[in-house]
Amino acid sequence: MLFYIRRMLYRINRNRRYLSLVIALPLLYLMAMAYKPHTFAISLSFPSPADAPVTAPESPTEAMTLSELTASPGQAARFIKGNFFPHLIIDYPLGYKAIVTQAQRTELYAEARENLTIGLSEEAQVIVTYTGKNRKTGERLVTYYGNTLFRRIQEGYKRLDLPAPPPMERTPEMTYTSRTVRRIWEPSRLIPALICFAGGLLLFVLAQAIVEALDPSYKSEKQIAEHLGVPILGSLPNISLQPLQREHDEQTR
Repeated sequence: MLFYIRRMLYRINRNRRYLSLVIALPLLYLMAMAYKPHTFAISLSFPSPADAPVTAPESPTEAMTLSELTASPGQAARFIKGNFFPHLIIDYPLGYKAIVTQAQRTELYAEARENLTIGLSEEAQVIVTYTGKNRKTGERLVTYYGNTLFRRIQEGYKRLDLPAPPPMERTPEMTYTSRTVRRIWEPSRLIPALICFAGGLLLFVLAQAIVEALDPSYKSEKQIAEHLGVPILGSLPNISLQPLQREHDEQTR
């Protein structure tokens, strides 16, 4: 067994140049993950006064100002929850034509609750932004909630019998922006990179073991003794024959 282990170590040492391929696997993984989009930032914006009234979906009379809605995360979460209709989100604006499973409903609501924000800029621009990993879901959410918020503002002016400013009287002029966010390094990539390294190392050792198994050379002292018919008193470790050959060449000159 010790003889075979020495042979394996000698073979691995002789082919150590291929270990660079083992290191290349995690490096390729890290490069691919660095290039892959980490998150998508998708926004929809439209002009609106800060004091514009926004109707509450759960009340036929209640309304709040747009500045109140955007200033409080709790109010924004309430607005998102009160207007959450997954059929419309998935198939906006056609209506209840999409088939939505409970799993899709749960996932869609989690995306809206955790990754959707509603803000108001100093230039009186309402900004609905999605920041997450699912680009298509983000586009659906900002489109649905942006248009829903616009309609709630129009309803607020009608409910309070107030004259709506010109931007709120017609079809909304909305601006979409999309940005891809990439991150060179994330701590969560360390374990997969180590798994790639361990897997590559295991494949390298396995390949050496297969080549060694296919090699017709002796695998133990017992095989040598049986083939030669003489006892083996000892064995020398694998050594390079080049110095001996060089010395022999010098002596023959």
